Amino acid sequence: MPVRTKLRKRGLDVDPLCPWCGIEEESIPHVLLECFCIRRVWFAVLGVHVTGATSFHASVLQILEGVGAEMVARFFTTVYAIWEARNACVFEDRELSIGAIMDRVRALEAFPRPTVLPRSSIHTGVATWNRPAAGWIKVNFDASVRRSMAGFGMVARDEEGMILAAVTLASVMMQSAGLAEALCLRWVMSLALELGFFNVCFETDSLQLFQWWRIRSRGCSYLDLIISDCRSLVSSFTLMDLLFVRRSGNTAADFLARGASSFAVWIEEGPPGLDTFVASDALASMPA
Repeated sequence: MPVRTKLRKRGLDVDPLCPWCGIEEESIPHVLLECFCIRRVWFAVLGVHVTGATSFHASVLQILEGVGAEMVARFFTTVYAIWEARNACVFEDRELSIGAIMDRVRALEAFPRPTVLPRSSIHTGVATWNRPAAGWIKVNFDASVRRSMAGFGMVARDEEGMILAAVTLASVMMQSAGLAEALCLRWVMSLALELGFFNVCFETDSLQLFQWWRIRSRGCSYLDLIISDCRSLVSSFTLMDLLFVRRSGNTAADFLARGASSFAVWIEEGPPGLDTFVASDALASMPA
């Protein structure tokens, strides 16, 4: 985490003092646990006084020893809310508000936690489009390469099978279909965040891409770097998964990729012709 002491060690000319108390240097244990300005938060949340932390890791082990899963979740929810408040102070010049932090903790704890979707089998693959679980958004995406030019397509749908957004992108020079699929994944993940989708199940019909994602390669090829970029975006989502589906279950995204002629965005609708594929998917995925 880019606290000021670490930024100073990396050569940045920044004030090392805590933006809240202005007395001690801003280290990870200090800003998240020890600063007297936020000790009241920890007493209110867990009923503990945090002092003398040698490291954040050591403090976590000490505080959470023997507690249940609910308290563990509350601890890290509070850490997240404190870090948000710190960033608001540094970058937006907001004053510290203990009440605002507590409200944020309560809001995060009340956030719905949908059931995680089961992963598809690599060998058999789902042959038809399936609706996402309640609280999730399913984003199907595909890349189409013709004459060294690529077209990208994505369609986002809710648990009822209704279109939330459809997007196309064209005129991208491409060397291979595999590279196009990886670039499409990076594009669609960034796009989902821009659209405000944070509980997302991404679905691809590229078995090669799905296997690359599972292998977690740390090579230095251009493809490895793209996959690494995609992994860096995962933490921006509340919940995220990548599934494999057969091409017959990804026809809507394939239609968009093949027909892409420009960058175009449709909200709660799609281009002419997409409704046919969406209606077919919705019918095939209708609960028995």
